[in-house]
Amino acid sequence: MASHAISVAAEVTAVADSQLDEQQRHRVLFEWNETATRFPETTCVHELFADQARRTPDAVAISIGEYSLSYGDLERRANQLAHHLRELGVIPEVVVGLCTDRSLEMVIGLLAILKSGGAYLPIDKDYPHDHMAYLLKQTGVSVVVCTGEARAILSNHSVHTVVADPTLPLIAKQPTTAPVANATSQNLAYVMYTSGSSGTPKGVGVLHSNINRLVRNTNYVEISPDDVFLQLAPITFDAATFEIWGALLNGARLVLYPPDRLLDLAKLRRIIQNGGVSILWLTAGLFHAIVDADLEMLGGVRQLLAGGDVVSAPHVKKVIGAFAGCRVINGYGPTEGTTFSVCFPVREASGIEDAVPIGRPVANTTVYVLDSRLAPVPIGETGELLIGGAGLARGYFNHPELTAEAFIPNPFAAPATRLYRTGDVVRYTPKGVLEFIGRQDFQVKVRGYRIELEEVEAALVRNSNVLQAAVAALPDPLGNKRLVAFVVLAGGAEPNPRALRDALSSRLPEYMVPSHFVFVREMPLTANGKVDRKALLASESSVNVTPLQDSGLEGTIAEIWAAALGVKEVGVNEDFFDLGGTSLALINIVLEMSRRFAMPLDTSIVAGGATVSALAQAVRKETSNVVPSCFGLAGAA
Repeated sequence: MASHAISVAAEVTAVADSQLDEQQRHRVLFEWNETATRFPETTCVHELFADQARRTPDAVAISIGEYSLSYGDLERRANQLAHHLRELGVIPEVVVGLCTDRSLEMVIGLLAILKSGGAYLPIDKDYPHDHMAYLLKQTGVSVVVCTGEARAILSNHSVHTVVADPTLPLIAKQPTTAPVANATSQNLAYVMYTSGSSGTPKGVGVLHSNINRLVRNTNYVEISPDDVFLQLAPITFDAATFEIWGALLNGARLVLYPPDRLLDLAKLRRIIQNGGVSILWLTAGLFHAIVDADLEMLGGVRQLLAGGDVVSAPHVKKVIGAFAGCRVINGYGPTEGTTFSVCFPVREASGIEDAVPIGRPVANTTVYVLDSRLAPVPIGETGELLIGGAGLARGYFNHPELTAEAFIPNPFAAPATRLYRTGDVVRYTPKGVLEFIGRQDFQVKVRGYRIELEEVEAALVRNSNVLQAAVAALPDPLGNKRLVAFVVLAGGAEPNPRALRDALSSRLPEYMVPSHFVFVREMPLTANGKVDRKALLASESSVNVTPLQDSGLEGTIAEIWAAALGVKEVGVNEDFFDLGGTSLALINIVLEMSRRFAMPLDTSIVAGGATVSALAQAVRKETSNVVPSCFGLAGAA
């Protein structure tokens, strides 16, 4: 491996000399990568937490609603569960499933798994059976920490379930002192699965030291014990790594958003403001929606991180202009780099123009912009972004061949160091700031999740009614990305979006199921025989809708739905979720209905009406005394 790195380095040096002068080469390879800081590289995550619990045992560590746990209580409860997990055979490098909603038990569970020496595998209880079975088999999980609700779901799998309830006799009898785990900072802390271009998901193995580099003595965010983090991201999404450990390894407080299926803006506002949230992470789409719908919600936030997709400069400027004390941070990074690799903090609106850059490498991270021969490109020219440093994951769990493809020797550093090929196309500005340009392949990000389109396409063609399929990430009317599937049906099959969606929902996580289906007679091809994805965009959907019965309240609601969901028509009895409805779409529907009807509407009212007809009935009931005047619909009631 070392000889390979040396030969590559020699070739790179020769090519680079023809493109960059020595000063520029030194700048892009070394000067802009001077990011080293001291951080607890040799200490385990649970050891850092235990140190914090000893310093501030009575400080609130986590809270949800009216319930909370102090650092001392969380330490003791996690220790008891960890002892029980040790009795079940959990040791370093053993992967333990964690299947819980956002709750106190979730945090107790993941901390206990680390204290036992194991690594946690986040599992969504709503995952399809086949997808869950695949994750459990690939990681060899035999023990799953869960809630009582998830236990029933897991009974269909060959695993031993442990309910994270400290009152259960098997756990309550355990010592409250920490077990001897014998783990090191180079052991696995968690395995998180992402979409795979081969048609199957792949698990990223993240180490204790990777997490420490993300949240301790870093340069992109300032964290103190006085801070309050909101834990909003799903545990299966690596932004949760920043939220949970950013708080708990720095003595801050972690406020959990309740495990609702859909986000409620009014509830989110109450939690942020009443909880005193000072550090907040949002997906780009949710950030844009909140700024448009309820900017004042963010008034007390001191540091606001947004990412997972392109962040809108006008929205950032709006926040900075409204709240002088708020710093907006555009955060970029793949799961393989442990959440954030590059960040761009914005303190003044004048600091950005048309687009928000992704910024500079965070502490203890190195980045390179290289061409196809792994040579550094001149400043201002585009190339692939490769990342290295202390945040780099071990690789793909039980997939050495995939690891070898994506994690390569670093030709610019010591032979033992590696780089991860992101597949993202970027360029350096003369000021040393990275700008995101696009992708080299068919990987996309939707609602912050990384999705390989090939995996969705592979799941589609497994359906006997589907002859060919192509999937694209396209903007909805509000600019948020959504998955659209273009489908060629087998002979005799009828277009049925709901049937296809149901079939996919049994195989893929919810965020990977296309929200729209377009049926075409054949796939347009390019000159070299590949699917012409640009030509597909001109295709028309063949979805049929049930005509509206009147043009009153139902007609107004249907018009709002159609605009938010990006469809031509909405039938009176069509299901919101069948039409591709998401939390973001719901937020925009609530916003527009409140504006159109000149009255506030709670998200729960809209979410409760899954069809136009049901929603119209709910709105009439909610506003029975004022509907005719405020809606301007005489006789609608």
